[in-house]
Amino acid sequence: MKDGAHTLRYRLLLTDTMPDLAPLRVLEKREYPWQDRAVSAFVLGASHAMCLVRSGTVITELLTCAPPPDSRPAHDLLDVGVPLLGEDIAASCDLPEGLTAQVRLSLRALSPKTSLCRQYMPTERLDVDFPILVPVDGHGAPRTELGWRPTEQELTWETLHTYPEQGWYVHSETRLRRIQETREAR
Repeated sequence: MKDGAHTLRYRLLLTDTMPDLAPLRVLEKREYPWQDRAVSAFVLGASHAMCLVRSGTVITELLTCAPPPDSRPAHDLLDVGVPLLGEDIAASCDLPEGLTAQVRLSLRALSPKTSLCRQYMPTERLDVDFPILVPVDGHGAPRTELGWRPTEQELTWETLHTYPEQGWYVHSETRLRRIQETREAR
């Protein structure tokens, strides 16, 4: 695998159409509703994507080594690299339609027990092992886990991307909330 954790970039994009994720090799997809939006969770050959669609507005989270798919016009809401080993990066921004996003990225040393932080129902998660020829140091194949939890007030999801050949994993957590609910909670 020529790409790895150090080449990943986190992007939160605003477009008026669904991005074409086919060039990033869609391996698994799950769709579900949240409030008045259609949400699509994707495990990609180049990592993951989450898309929220509502009447001509598409918010897309990408954590990929490859550049984002061409989907014009696009507005970058957030664009950050993965932190150094053992560090976290936190970012937030206001989104259209009265939402706010909070994101945290971490790069950590891989262990055999590495998994998502929370438990998710089978209908609220995707787990994909990537095909490899030989497992590395007992860690097995590179793996992506994606779990989400929709509630009336917020939508949260977390991802785990393992890189056994490097001995690292990348963990991301994203939380979307209505802005007025966020301010009232303070």
